[in-house]
Amino acid sequence: MERGKGYPVSLEVLGQAAKGKLDTCSWDFVHFLALSQATYYSLRMLRQTLEVSDSKKSKKRKAVASSEGDAKVAKPRSNNPFDLLSGNGE
Repeated sequence: MERGKGYPVSLEVLGQAAKGKLDTCSWDFVHFLALSQATYYSLRMLRQTLEVSDSKKSKKRKAVASSEGDAKVAKPRSNNPFDLLSGNGE
């Protein structure tokens, strides 16, 4: 493949690898490798950010639950009209 035809670098490198003619010293290979590493780094940073965010939300939920003390957990209200009339559906 020739660069003048507008093929993406990754497609050219993959084509070279498929033909068994991959030149690991070429600029195309180095660029493809750098793009791959940058993508991996970005995904890793995103994962870590989401993990920190999730842990902060989890800590906040625990803090809210502990601030309520030993209060009873409210029962879900019944939608049954007979329970509501008898006082059981609070």
